[in-house]
Amino acid sequence: MPEGLTYDRALWLLETGEEDLPLPAESLVDLTELIAPARRMGEPVARVRDRLVQLGIPVTDPAEATRAALPRVPLLHAG
Repeated sequence: MPEGLTYDRALWLLETGEEDLPLPAESLVDLTELIAPARRMGEPVARVRDRLVQLGIPVTDPAEATRAALPRVPLLHAG
């Protein structure tokens, strides 16, 4: 168990919010799946990612996911 994380908080961290279904241990948790527990727990996304990794859950790097998504964000053209 990661330091500072109780058993109850770990279970809460692993819930997806969809009828309390747990995060799938065999698939990579993406950025959108990190945001929900971070908001629910009032924790930074990076801390949630670190704790999931410490629990053995494969998680995408939020910084890399954000950099990859930025080119797809439509830009407002000043006209």
